[in-house]
Amino acid sequence: MTGMTRTLLSTLAVIWLALTLSFVTMRILPGDAVTSQLVGAGFDASAINGRRESLGMNDPLGVQYVRFWRELFQGDLGLSLYSGETVVETILPRASGTLAVALVATLWLVLFTVFFAWVAAQSGLVGKSGQLTIAISLSVPSYVTGTLAVLAVGLAEPNSVASLVTAACVLGFHTAGPIAQVLTVSVRETRSQVYVTAARARGLLPRQITFRHTLPNAILSIIPSFASQVGFLFSGTVITEVTFARPGLGRLMLDSVLRRDIPVVQGLVLFSALIYAVVFLISEALARYADPRPRL
Repeated sequence: MTGMTRTLLSTLAVIWLALTLSFVTMRILPGDAVTSQLVGAGFDASAINGRRESLGMNDPLGVQYVRFWRELFQGDLGLSLYSGETVVETILPRASGTLAVALVATLWLVLFTVFFAWVAAQSGLVGKSGQLTIAISLSVPSYVTGTLAVLAVGLAEPNSVASLVTAACVLGFHTAGPIAQVLTVSVRETRSQVYVTAARARGLLPRQITFRHTLPNAILSIIPSFASQVGFLFSGTVITEVTFARPGLGRLMLDSVLRRDIPVVQGLVLFSALIYAVVFLISEALARYADPRPRL
């Protein structure tokens, strides 16, 4: 079995596990969207039970689980218990908002990561300031940074460019911290390699050594971390979307969990798992292409 085959099988196992956990968790939590809506509308217990029976919510858990996977393989994610729309119709309008933030945040992520790691890898006070910045990125909750950003620039219209750029900047800052930390260590280790010493002996400028030899080789170590953070960005970010009042998948996930809208939650979990799987598989392929050692 090849390495990519093992990776693909493990990825499919992770998707199955994520969907199974969400399936079980949402059904053992008290309450559901049907009951809360009908109680609020004044229906009695028999009417509520009849509605639950018609939706198959009273069936044994095993029966529901088999039906869930059968319908999933048929491309049917079900209907929202809250709005009555299909899960796809519920998710797609929100996906564009999250994807826009994720794309811009990824640009910030790349810029912040390279800059933080380069500064932190320096010696003296400059290096310590870079390390402090990375520590802040890692330790300060994103809602604190988001709140400070809102206080500094104001809360723009949810769908405006200013809101998009500010929210993406906050996300980029926090997702860059873990990657920059790994990259900093890798840069320091790469600087001690023979080919870097040879480059210095040839009289190359420090900037040339950094961008021709140090960074290209050090970046190999951050591909898995980068993939993880990009998957996080594209699958939806609850705290940032709530802080900046932006409609997106993260906000939809929070609302759906609070409403016990089981089909929508399962659809969002599937979407997030697929995003992570695609990004992870791409990162694995890139790592194998960029570094020939695993193939030797």
